[in-house]
Amino acid sequence: MSESVEIHGNRYKISEDGYLDLAEIDIESIEDIKDFQNLENVKELDLSYNHISNLKGLGDIRSLEHLDLSNNDIHEIDRLEHLKSQGSLFSLDLHSNLISEIKGLQSLCHLRNLDLSHNEIREISGLENLQCLEYLDLSHNQIHKIEGFQNLKSLEFLDLSNNVINELNGPNLSKSLKILSLSQNKIKFITDLGNLEKLESLDLAGNEITRIQGLDSLCNLDCLFLYKNNIEELSGLHTLKFLDVLDLDKNQIEEIKGLENLVHLKELSLADNKIKEIKGINHIQSLESLNMQNNEINEIKGLENLNSLKCVDLTGNKINEIVGIELNNAKALVNYCRRRKKYKKSLK
Repeated sequence: MSESVEIHGNRYKISEDGYLDLAEIDIESIEDIKDFQNLENVKELDLSYNHISNLKGLGDIRSLEHLDLSNNDIHEIDRLEHLKSQGSLFSLDLHSNLISEIKGLQSLCHLRNLDLSHNEIREISGLENLQCLEYLDLSHNQIHKIEGFQNLKSLEFLDLSNNVINELNGPNLSKSLKILSLSQNKIKFITDLGNLEKLESLDLAGNEITRIQGLDSLCNLDCLFLYKNNIEELSGLHTLKFLDVLDLDKNQIEEIKGLENLVHLKELSLADNKIKEIKGINHIQSLESLNMQNNEINEIKGLENLNSLKCVDLTGNKINEIVGIELNNAKALVNYCRRRKKYKKSLK
């Protein structure tokens, strides 16, 4: 018979591989769990969607590897430093709580995944000892400054989206980063990214950026998201020769230029700008998807040499003429708006 624990008169079994699901059962305190000694060999514990406000009682679990405490009422996490399983714990989920300060994590030296999103954190500190950390989510907090990441030698994924950061301080970021999200902040300038040579994906959407700059050293970047900014000109992209995806929707761009070196680009999105003419992309033989909806284009042309093109979206423009849309027998979907009526034409 497998081990189990009792909560509010009900028993919950621990699976043979050490998983215990205690989510959504109205637990207010970890001390509500009876037969707590049976948790000693639990490897994965799900306590999400309860009403837990403190972590008293967690200390005795020795073999814990995954701990999910998301969607509770936790204010402080300092009791985690007393975990007997601190040497084995490598995944910790604390998203959607009431945490305002990062503390109590210094002893979790083997932690690889940490989710602190949707909390009330204002300042980044207390992460210095997490040398094995690979994934860190701090999105949807109240963080105003980038700091405290430079010593996290294993960090590859960092999400700082939906905060109140106004300055992109690259030297305070980890050199090992591959994916960085800073969308929905208050950043005005792209600067100080010279140490992020391993970066593959950069998300700066929903900021206050007016000019593309400071990307010269990002030689491995293949995804760049800059939609919903105030960019007026396509520039500063000439060194990004391996870029696959470029999203510049919802800016103030009037002309397509500056893409001469992006010969590996597969997806280009320039929707909701002020572009009047399709040009400057006919050399990008790798291009598969082009989104230019809601611009000021009145003629479809400039796509003749794009042999790899599969999808073109031109809805919401002022198109009254189609020129050279054969696309060399490419299987392309052309969406366009003509005299306020939308048409769709499949080329086969």
